[in-house]
Amino acid sequence: MATNPPITLDPGREPWDRQPRESSRQYERFLRFRDLGRMRSLTALNKLLTELDDKLTYNTIKYQSHAYRWAERADCWDRHQDSIDREELIRARREMIARHQKIAGALLMKAATALTAMRPTDLDPADIVRWIKLATDLEIRALGDPTQTISITGPAGGPVQTEDLSDMTPEERRIRQREIVTELARRAGLTAVVTDAEED
Repeated sequence: MATNPPITLDPGREPWDRQPRESSRQYERFLRFRDLGRMRSLTALNKLLTELDDKLTYNTIKYQSHAYRWAERADCWDRHQDSIDREELIRARREMIARHQKIAGALLMKAATALTAMRPTDLDPADIVRWIKLATDLEIRALGDPTQTISITGPAGGPVQTEDLSDMTPEERRIRQREIVTELARRAGLTAVVTDAEED
């Protein structure tokens, strides 16, 4: 199969939009690739297309992926989605902070009112102290100040140890990284799925 240079992306369109010289069928294949998510691969797309009765050879899919810059465009899509997610988290955090500040303020007001309205003989100091502590903790958290510190240490409380992979060949690094991912997944109770990156 002849190898032509990849298409030039239209600067007036988003990279994940349909591009000039890209047929509707080719764009549909790109969307299916993009929507496979961050673990996407041409092998997974080949399987999906076969299930959808869009039977292409793996080499044809690989050619179209290169010609229409699927990996690069899907990466742009991922970054765009990350940006949307970050904005949503910032908005949700602002709303949470405002809500917590309102609750903390109301609790402090109730505690202060109870303190001034109660006679010394009616006062249960433990309850008032608990209310004030709860309200101030909520206020501190709402302002983003930490109420606790978490530290990560290595064995026996020493420094965290890292492994130097710089002297390894690319193949040795790939094998070691696969071992690390598998071990981390095992510790987290997950099943690690490690696939070799596919060439364009």
